[in-house]
Amino acid sequence: MSKSRSQELAAVVVVVLLLTGAVRAVGDRFSERRDAVLNACRSELKSAGLTAEAAKKKYPTPELALCRCASVVPGGVGEVVVRGTFRPGTKFLFNSDKVQVVKESLIAPPGQKESEYHVTIKAAQVSLPEFISLESFEPQLCRGISCSAVYIGGKYEWNFSAENGWKIQLRQVSEPGCSQGGSAAVYHAEFFRANDPKAFEASDVRVSCHQDECSGEIEEGRGSTAQQQKMLTAMQNVSPDEQKRTDQRVKDLQAQMAEEQKKMQNFASLSAAEQKKIMDRLQEIGKQMAEAMTPKGVAAAQKEMEQNKAEFGCHSLNFHLKGTALEGNMSCGEKVGNHGQLKLQGTTKFVG
Repeated sequence: MSKSRSQELAAVVVVVLLLTGAVRAVGDRFSERRDAVLNACRSELKSAGLTAEAAKKKYPTPELALCRCASVVPGGVGEVVVRGTFRPGTKFLFNSDKVQVVKESLIAPPGQKESEYHVTIKAAQVSLPEFISLESFEPQLCRGISCSAVYIGGKYEWNFSAENGWKIQLRQVSEPGCSQGGSAAVYHAEFFRANDPKAFEASDVRVSCHQDECSGEIEEGRGSTAQQQKMLTAMQNVSPDEQKRTDQRVKDLQAQMAEEQKKMQNFASLSAAEQKKIMDRLQEIGKQMAEAMTPKGVAAAQKEMEQNKAEFGCHSLNFHLKGTALEGNMSCGEKVGNHGQLKLQGTTKFVG
């Protein structure tokens, strides 16, 4: 081999971290592997005869330039590419055993400050979507970066039975994927009462999952939207006669309030009972004025909204994987379940 050819090959620093293509065992736990890497860093620092401060001055802090995430279905294979100022000997770990490393390498092109880490991964057969991060550990100091590197997911269907007999169906509308970097997926939820084939409420739910646990925020449903529209319509359709009666009633109450306020001119000289009587009367007048200024249609719509909030009012849910089933809880209005808390049992299905 010519000298120039040898120099060319030597200039390309390729640190092969796994050449055999063997897959790391799923049973390895991230914390154990991370501890092993940290211990190796301490040994490397000691062998180099450097203090931590001296090593920090000698080597700049690693910087991240690119993290190309792999979006894969359960059991699928993908590639993650990370570019940055990684020194030869840098180690990389995924923070979950749901990702198996098939092949990995760190490549430093000649004359360039940055290097690239390429890793082929295989995803586990997960039952819930998952975002997984990748961490780097430089030699001796173990400083590094972390980025969202793998999304295991696709489309899911979740069906829940609540302890009060409700059935809840969640169908995925959009998934976050890699481009959103860990944001929530959107599901359309329909709520059914026992033995009723027609949903009594429907809304979107934003769901985030991590480590076999999911939490969701339930947005306002079609029932709330309809009630808000009903209130707006009632406010716009106040008749002239009703407005006239309202104005007269408010005028009368204002006069009553003025009379009570006159009594407060010598408030300090009044007895405690007299003071209380005035304050109670002012409070009652204020309540009556608020009622008088609220059109009957608006008041009816408000009452309906308050009733719906108490009898439904569901705003969040959370669930986790237990075996092959789902268990969780949903937070709703005060008249639902146990003081607004509903236990859930469910199933998960991957549909593509």
